[in-house]
Amino acid sequence: MKIVVINQSDSVGGAAVASHRLLKALQREGIDARMLVMHASAHRGDSDIVAYGDNLRGKAYFLAERLGIFARNGFSRANLFKVSTASRGFDLSRHPLVADADAIILNWINQGAMSLRAVEKIASLGKPLLWIMHDMWCCTGICHHAYSCDNYTAQCHACPFLNSAGNDLSTSVQSEKHRIYSASDIRFVAVGSWLEQCCRRSALLRDAHITTIPNAFPVEEYDWHPNAALRKQLCISPDAKVVIMGAARLDDPVKGFPHAIEVLNRFAGRGVHSLFVGGIRDASLLERLQIPYTHTGMLPPSQIADFYRVADIVISTSHYETLGNTLIEGLASGCVPVAFDAGGPRDIIEHKVNGWIAPADDIADFCRGIEWAMEQSTPEKREALHRSASARFDAAVIARQILSQIPRP
Repeated sequence: MKIVVINQSDSVGGAAVASHRLLKALQREGIDARMLVMHASAHRGDSDIVAYGDNLRGKAYFLAERLGIFARNGFSRANLFKVSTASRGFDLSRHPLVADADAIILNWINQGAMSLRAVEKIASLGKPLLWIMHDMWCCTGICHHAYSCDNYTAQCHACPFLNSAGNDLSTSVQSEKHRIYSASDIRFVAVGSWLEQCCRRSALLRDAHITTIPNAFPVEEYDWHPNAALRKQLCISPDAKVVIMGAARLDDPVKGFPHAIEVLNRFAGRGVHSLFVGGIRDASLLERLQIPYTHTGMLPPSQIADFYRVADIVISTSHYETLGNTLIEGLASGCVPVAFDAGGPRDIIEHKVNGWIAPADDIADFCRGIEWAMEQSTPEKREALHRSASARFDAAVIARQILSQIPRP
C-alpha cells in the first residue's frame, strides 16, 4: 500500500512532528509512505520528505489569506493567527505522490499550504482520505480553538476573533466546509478524546465518521535514565529538581507562559531549576523568573530527548491542548507530568498515578501538583513512567490503528 502524508511543514509545530513520526511508524509497518510538505527544513536530506510549490507563491498565498482576514477583523493583529480560512493554497490533486497513492492522510494544511478547494479536489479523487485533526479548525468556521464560544455547534456568526456582528467570514467558511464535507467521504481522526467531543458537538462534524487515535510516538527513542553529564554541562546542580517546559513558541498565548512563571516563582529558594526548550518572541519574560533557569532555544528533534533526561518534572500550563506532545515526551523520558485540565492532558495523565491534573487556571493546585511530583520523581519510578507512555502511545500500535481506518478494496 502506498500512502502520502500531507502537512504544512516537516518539523515546525506539533502537527509537523506528529506527522513525521506517523510517517516513520507507517514505514516500519511495511507501508510505502511518503510525506508531502510545503516547508521542508529539518529533513531536507530525507528522500521520503518531498517539498511542493515554490516559496514565492507560498508566501503570496499566505499573505493573501492573512490580508483577507485582516480586512474583516477591523485591521487588528491581536487575533490574526487564531483563525484561518484556507482561501488560498496549493492544488495537490495532480501531484505525482498523490496520483500514485492508494490512500491520503491530511494533517495541518493552513497558512497557504492548501485551500479548501484543494481539499475538495483531493476528496473527489475517490481515494481513501483520512484527515487527522490537531486542533478544532475542521469543526469550526475559521478558529483553531473556540474557547468559550459555542457558535460552532450551530451556525458560526459574530465571531469573537473578528469583532463582528451577524453573519461574517466565519459563517461563509463554515458553509463552504459543510458543502465539501457533505459531498466527500472523509474519515476524521481526532488526536484526543476532548477534541472528538468538540467535533461531535459541532454542526459540521456531528454526523461524520470520527475516531480518536493519539499521535504516534517513538517511545523507543526516549531513554528514562537520568543524563547527569548533560546536567553538569548545563551547570545545573545535581541536587536540584528540574522542571522542563517545551513548545515551538513558549510565549504563544495558548501556552499560558505567564502562568508557568507564576507557578515556578512560588518555588523560589526551594532548589528548583527551570529548563525551557523552544523559541520565545519576548525574551524579557524570562527576567521575571525568581529561580535559576536555562533556556535552550529551538533544538533539533534528535537532541530533545537528551534534555528531557536532565529533568524530573514536565509541565504544561496551556489553556488548551488537543493532546500534548511534550507531556508524552517527558513521560517517556521518566519525567512526572503536571498539567492543567485543558483537554488533551486527560488522555495522557492519570491523576496521582502517573502525573497530576490541576483544574484549569488553578495556580495553587498546580503548585500542589509540582510538590507531589517532586516526591514521586525517583530513579526507581522513572522506568515505570516510561512504560506507561509505551503502553498507550507506542508508534507501532498507533500506526496499526491508523491503518485500520483506511478502507481496503
